[in-house]
Amino acid sequence: PGEEEFFLLLYEFERDLKLYLANANTPYKNLKDLIAFNNANEDSVMPYFKQEIFEASIEASLDDDKYIEALATLEKVKEDFDSLLDRYNLDAFVGLTRNPAWITDYEMGDGGAMEEQRREEELEEARQFQMDMLPDSTPDILDLDIAATIQTASEVGGDYYDFFPESDGKSLYVVVGDATGHGMTAGMMVSITKAGLYGIPSIPPNDVTERLNRVIKNIDLGLNRMAINVARFWNDKIEFTSAAMPPAYHYRSDTGKVDEILIGGLPLGSLQDETFDLLEIDFKKGDSLVFISDGLPEATNNSGEMLDYQSVMDCVEANGNQDAEEQKQALLDLGTAWLGDLRNQDDITIVVVKKK
Repeated sequence: PGEEEFFLLLYEFERDLKLYLANANTPYKNLKDLIAFNNANEDSVMPYFKQEIFEASIEASLDDDKYIEALATLEKVKEDFDSLLDRYNLDAFVGLTRNPAWITDYEMGDGGAMEEQRREEELEEARQFQMDMLPDSTPDILDLDIAATIQTASEVGGDYYDFFPESDGKSLYVVVGDATGHGMTAGMMVSITKAGLYGIPSIPPNDVTERLNRVIKNIDLGLNRMAINVARFWNDKIEFTSAAMPPAYHYRSDTGKVDEILIGGLPLGSLQDETFDLLEIDFKKGDSLVFISDGLPEATNNSGEMLDYQSVMDCVEANGNQDAEEQKQALLDLGTAWLGDLRNQDDITIVVVKKK
């Protein structure tokens, strides 16, 4: 009955306004007079919106037969509701409206507001898709203490992390990546990357990235790319490779110092036969390897200043003796303090792996 209800509102608005204006101290005696006045003074009285509902009310007032039919329909609906209330001894029905209230946009009216709502819904879907790509838990393997998080941005980015233990329990692949673009475009790149990593054979990380690079290049997502760090943890060492990701940080427990691990190169999907370098790192008891995305060091505060990579490295060094969760939280706190009341402009991803 929604259509009938709206027609009744239009029809009765014109009729009842005429009754009101008949006794009012005004030269305007009906809705047509008001419409004519508005048209004559459009710039001052209608700077943002027009009077489509007024005009629709005039048109509705000319159709008496439709009004009678609408009244009959709504009367039947009323009788049905009354019958249900009586039958089930109810006091009222409560239902949700289709959409929540929104602020009307002066430039585009309700259409602009609904477009903004649609955009926000798409962002939320993209954010949920991004979260669904992440592992449910961190693996318990090789006496490693692992903590990981993504702090999503207002514009959903393409950050991603994952863990792939070898079936024999002798090694663990840790992957941290950042797809170019935002929203579902970045999500598509992440899903391709995740699918390509499943079932990887026991091969060095640089061979993993070379295989992934060929897959992404062959699929051809235009200018979209995937930056990635891949580390393979063994009992006492790490094999590490990178494709255009920010540095990882190796905290050495014996010295209390941090080494920056940065490998140059192109992101996945750039060149068909690109190769990637491989580093081998000693990993001893108490050591940590910290992975980040660029959302943390490149976070911009109210003064337009970036946090920078040195501040991140200093934080890793200052908290390297803590467990993985405390190290992760210290980095999140660093970003929060820097941003103040701002939301991070890009996803902030942190993965900390510590040898117990």
